[in-house]
Amino acid sequence: MNRALGLHFLGERYSYALIQSFPEEPAQILAAGDVAFDDIGSLHSRLAGNLNLPWCLAAESEGTMMSALPTRWPLRPQAPEVLMHPATAAALWDWEHGRFDEKDLYLWLRAGTLMWAKGTPGLGRSGCIARRGPLGDNLRPILARVQRSRCSAVICIEGDAPGGDFLMQALAEAGHPPRLLNRPPQEMGADPASAGAALAALTPTFQAVYVPERQPKSPHWRTAMGLGAFIAVLTAGAFSKVQDSRLDSWVKFAEPETMEGEANFQAAEAPPELNRLLERRTQFLQSLRKLSSTPPESLVEVEILATPDSPTIRDRVRLR
Repeated sequence: MNRALGLHFLGERYSYALIQSFPEEPAQILAAGDVAFDDIGSLHSRLAGNLNLPWCLAAESEGTMMSALPTRWPLRPQAPEVLMHPATAAALWDWEHGRFDEKDLYLWLRAGTLMWAKGTPGLGRSGCIARRGPLGDNLRPILARVQRSRCSAVICIEGDAPGGDFLMQALAEAGHPPRLLNRPPQEMGADPASAGAALAALTPTFQAVYVPERQPKSPHWRTAMGLGAFIAVLTAGAFSKVQDSRLDSWVKFAEPETMEGEANFQAAEAPPELNRLLERRTQFLQSLRKLSSTPPESLVEVEILATPDSPTIRDRVRLR
């Protein structure tokens, strides 16, 4: 007795099928359903128990087979080849259960894709076409591949996928007598691609299973956040040093030892707001110098007025 887990990538979720195989007997489905990406690891651990549970993933995106496992895939490969095309996986499952012949055209109609296979699964051809526009336009390139063969067509329609009646009619008109495929209730409505992927994991001689391409490792979110914070600190530190250097030069100009130092100040080096402050300060110092010649006993009140948007000041002095 051998067991394996098959998974089928469905975009936002995954279908799974746990199968059991005995020598000289068709494989049986023990469990099937859907699983979220974050729960795949726990599902595999629960189904495996204390046993070694091989797995395989059937995956495509926009009609093209995925060449790499999804980012942060939770399962560790127990064999190099763990990736296959969903159309091939579905055809393998129905082929092993004697539901179509190698001369037949195998079609799997889904809401978003039309999958097909021709010939012995793993040796023949297969593919997936994303459904866009009329179903007839999606079917045309498939029929072009088998136009020399007046083969029968075996059709599997998933759930309430639209276009089943049109597909049957179009195949009949093209000279490919259609036959609707119905799976037995003991398969529990399992996704055929996930069941076929599990079967491929138990078949070492099956040729249409591939080694996933390696993706460049992306840093863990904690590492990425730490690296980002470190870069931000360095950037802020460098910016702060530049600002400190500029402010030091402005302060030197703002507190000159002589009036000549103020005259040598290059206003273009400082922001406009600081220029206005420095000009007001210069006028304020000049006013104070004028008051220094006034006898202290005669000074009653000094009032200095300024506005934020003007460099000039107004001073008002009241003497006895």
